[in-house]
Amino acid sequence: MPDELKETAELVHIPQQTLAVPPRIAASQAESRPISSSRRTSKQKPLEKTKKIVWRATALLFWASWIDQLLLSSRVSYSIGAGFTSRTVSLLSSIGFRPVHSENLAKVLKIGWLLTIAGFKPEEFVGLLIYIVLSPLTLLLYLVFKEIRDENASTVTAKVGLRPPKPRRPALTIAGLSFVGWYVLYGEASSRPPLVVGAAISGVLFLLLLGRAFQRVKPLSLSSSSPTSAIDRIAWSALRSIPETLKKIEASGKRSDAVGQIFLYQKARRFYRFLALLMRGQGGKNKLSLLLLVEYILSLSLLGSMAILLWGIATKAALAPSDAALQSFLVTSTAYFLPSMSAPAVPYTVPTWIRIGEAISATLLFVLYVGAAASVLPIRQIFYADRLCEKYKLYRKVALDSKACVSALERLKASFGK
Repeated sequence: MPDELKETAELVHIPQQTLAVPPRIAASQAESRPISSSRRTSKQKPLEKTKKIVWRATALLFWASWIDQLLLSSRVSYSIGAGFTSRTVSLLSSIGFRPVHSENLAKVLKIGWLLTIAGFKPEEFVGLLIYIVLSPLTLLLYLVFKEIRDENASTVTAKVGLRPPKPRRPALTIAGLSFVGWYVLYGEASSRPPLVVGAAISGVLFLLLLGRAFQRVKPLSLSSSSPTSAIDRIAWSALRSIPETLKKIEASGKRSDAVGQIFLYQKARRFYRFLALLMRGQGGKNKLSLLLLVEYILSLSLLGSMAILLWGIATKAALAPSDAALQSFLVTSTAYFLPSMSAPAVPYTVPTWIRIGEAISATLLFVLYVGAAASVLPIRQIFYADRLCEKYKLYRKVALDSKACVSALERLKASFGK
């Protein structure tokens, strides 16, 4: 068995000139010196405590509402929710923000609340939903093991690098969800205040999308190194873990452990073999070139649609109060951005400053952005083709080594008997 293990372990040796470990993965593998983090901990403690309280309160409200629905047919929850919604509508109406579809206000507030306490992170949002559902079980386990937890409590040391980690600011997600919430509640509003708010949110969203689009088309020499994907990190982890896995299985002598590892490495082999075949040869480069072109087309379409929404809402806000539907303003704005489309006859005159804003937006999109994208696209295709080649080598290596690992595990399983 040792010879087989040595033979399989040699398969995961990757020459430096063939596959280089990405800098981000290498940096994450380096051990950092633990230091005292009292200053950073003191700043994070209030936020962490507040987050715990808010999550627990949200779970408590959910289960209280469920119990009310089970025992009292939601009479208490409905009365409290209806009272809160009516007061909120009255407050918004007093300052000129009465929702057109007030029946959607409660749903928008609930979804907005959940997304806010989850930090607008998809993984935290899913975790919050799981936490709410399992909160009674987690509370029971906490009460049972509380004393053990207090006895084994230890201070956690932080790792430090050259600079502190940059906090994530999901501005684009917040602006996008805010616009969706505004459109659900005020999409058919005719008064000026909600339309001005809608125009402001859509303007912020347009600028954020425009900034992200120009980040994609700037020269690659000025671009920061792109983060390694989770698929690549798992691939490198799988390559490093094969020798250790074989040693542990041989030391344990358990057939069930070998069966479990065989299942995992078979799945990994099939997945990475599929990716390698997808990226192999000239066909993979052609797919990559097509994907880059589609990305630019979709990006331009999204920016154009956001610009049409921005100036359509701004036009209706400038002419408010108006009984005309928002669709008519959007069609007028679309005709300006698409000269081949005939402008519809409308009973109003578009303000001059709106036309100037539309002209600036069209220049940014169809002159600056399209010109930069067209000039950088061939270079980016070459750059990403080289990166594709490296990924292909990595995925092929994982597929081959996983196959060899499965063969070694099968021999070990047979040696353990039944």
